Amino acid sequence: MKKNCVNANKIEKKSTEYLVSKSDSIFAIRESEREQKAELEKQGIISDINFESNIYFNQNCFTTEKLEFAYCAIGAMLKNENLRIRIIGNLDKFELKNNPELSLKRAEFVQMIMIKNGIKKNRIEILDVKNDRPNAPLNEKGRKENRRTDFEIINE
Repeated sequence: MKKNCVNANKIEKKSTEYLVSKSDSIFAIRESEREQKAELEKQGIISDINFESNIYFNQNCFTTEKLEFAYCAIGAMLKNENLRIRIIGNLDKFELKNNPELSLKRAEFVQMIMIKNGIKKNRIEILDVKNDRPNAPLNEKGRKENRRTDFEIINE
């Protein structure tokens, strides 16, 4: 059975103030992580602090979490009109057999949320990689981590 994405029209539009504040908070978190990592390294401790910039999905396009990172990216794009991003759609190997277009649908779903919140479509690139860029092993345990969208900054 093929599963489709949740209707992006059902996702409420956020205020510009909210989106910009989300953007500010993500940069503060990343700066804090860099500082924490540097401090630990001074003490001879190797740290794997890494802020997630993915949106994970169930076996469809219903996200398993709030769309917080998408809102952070939207806020950053509202603050910087030269910023362009790439949304990368992924799926697990089991979805590849039954619903290979799902990775593209996930990326398009996130793109629609961005457009709904004021980002022009020409600032968003979509890349459908199916299961070519796994975050985890392509087995039962790794399925959840491979059902996601990733974000890349194209330019600033």
